[in-house]
Amino acid sequence: MKRLHPGVPMRSICGVGLLFLSLISGCAFTPGGKMEEAIKSHKGVIISPVFSLGGVLWERVGTPDQTFLLTDAAQAKDKIGAVYQMVVVEPGTYRVTAATAYAGPGRADPKGLTAQAVTGAVGRLKMFNRSYSEPYVAKVWKDRVVQRVDVPGSSFCASMGPYGDCSRWVVNPSTSYDQVVQAEGWYDEKRFRPAINVVDFMMEFQAQTAPATLEVQPGEVLLINSLRVLARDADFDYQRCTSLGGDKSYSCPLNGVRAELGHINLDFFREQAATGGIRKLDANLLTRVRPYALKPSGKVVGQSNDQLPLYDIRGNGIQRRAAPG
Repeated sequence: MKRLHPGVPMRSICGVGLLFLSLISGCAFTPGGKMEEAIKSHKGVIISPVFSLGGVLWERVGTPDQTFLLTDAAQAKDKIGAVYQMVVVEPGTYRVTAATAYAGPGRADPKGLTAQAVTGAVGRLKMFNRSYSEPYVAKVWKDRVVQRVDVPGSSFCASMGPYGDCSRWVVNPSTSYDQVVQAEGWYDEKRFRPAINVVDFMMEFQAQTAPATLEVQPGEVLLINSLRVLARDADFDYQRCTSLGGDKSYSCPLNGVRAELGHINLDFFREQAATGGIRKLDANLLTRVRPYALKPSGKVVGQSNDQLPLYDIRGNGIQRRAAPG
């Protein structure tokens, strides 16, 4: 067992909750601490690569109020290393119920609106119009800036008389000086490009058309591959949409999607988890992590731009995991 101090095992330090470590890492608030508590509580742990854009919502079959989200906005306390995120879940079977994706510049303006939302063969597509200003860093030349600093005068008693009174006062006159608050030179300055119209997608799936499922046993720590639903390949009926609020958002029948499936690189994960500073895992926890390859419900139809398998989701049923053995 690793030790922080001679004779003091790491596990015992988290157990007693020393103030110093609780202020620095919180023990149970670090990925390693959360994972250890989850295993002791017979819960499950899911580890996934961090998304670059968008996210996927997973729902526990039979208990729709129990969900977890894998997204590009993972909090620091839920990250392992630099590129992985983890969530603690109740054991059970989970299915993908929704996915978000950035559809790109433009504006959703469907024709032939219907009064009520229509569900397609796979589910529903919700489109959201918004404006976006892309941030960038510009090199800006700035001149030297000098600030005049005034120091007020003061006086004090330099010597006391025989009766406790001051026999000699010293007066310091007020002064001022120049202080350089900015040296001349090139500086990085955050700026924003002119706003453009962009569209975001949220794809909601019916239970029988879930793009993927996974099963988590009590105490399991699963490293899964990334599953990204692509906005550009969404197959929806543009003529049967309904407005969700003026011209800002719409719901359309969703008939099919394509999903990109990433690879599991266990060696790379172990490297990240062992060198992640406060986000790292100790050797005992690393032995608990095992790969779990997601199997999308659709058929492989080619490769994505990143040379990853591309699946066409058209309404296949839930695929359950084979029994171990």
